[in-house]
Amino acid sequence: HENYRLLRDDENDEQLNKAKWTHNISQQIKKEYSSEFGHTFQVDTDKQRFFVVHEPFIDEVKQKSMPLLIFYHGLNSAAWYCALVKTNWIQLSVKYNFLVVFGQGQGTFYEDGPVRDQYGSLVFGDLYWEIEEPKDDFNYLDFLLNYMKNKYNDQLDLHRIYFMGYSNGALFSSNVAVHYGGSTFAALCNHCGGFGGRYNEEKMLQLRDIITPLP
Repeated sequence: HENYRLLRDDENDEQLNKAKWTHNISQQIKKEYSSEFGHTFQVDTDKQRFFVVHEPFIDEVKQKSMPLLIFYHGLNSAAWYCALVKTNWIQLSVKYNFLVVFGQGQGTFYEDGPVRDQYGSLVFGDLYWEIEEPKDDFNYLDFLLNYMKNKYNDQLDLHRIYFMGYSNGALFSSNVAVHYGGSTFAALCNHCGGFGGRYNEEKMLQLRDIITPLP
């Protein structure tokens, strides 16, 4: 029984320590990490935001037609944590040869790094994807997409770009489906971002405005 969480024994909290490790990477001058799974690095936008790109080691002979997965985290989480700890996408990228981008929601990070909140959840700050007024997050996603298309021009398969969101990121994925539709993404996954049957109360974009249906 893990009583240390109740006693706030952070020193022996393995997940919290891993979260702090990923936060420290984001504070370095050179914000990158290499492992047997490839190279992971941070890209800053022009709006004091960033995203994290992971590329599996690419052979000297450039690999053609690499799919791209864009992953959006849940409320108060962080891109670096999702990249290196929370998910297994970078491991799978090696096996199936695809690029991954981990988006970072808007908001403010805690200066001293992640903590456990009163419910025991890991939180990195007040970090979120805007559901009701998504314009800034759409501009952010446009920047991300353009960056990947330009950097991986010879490798990226534009017909296999996928979007996945978890929790708050999943709720935002419904806006992505309406705003971009099938004109940009081959498929979209909403993981744990349901709206309980009260779509209008979540103030998401309206389904009637969807451009091209997504799978």
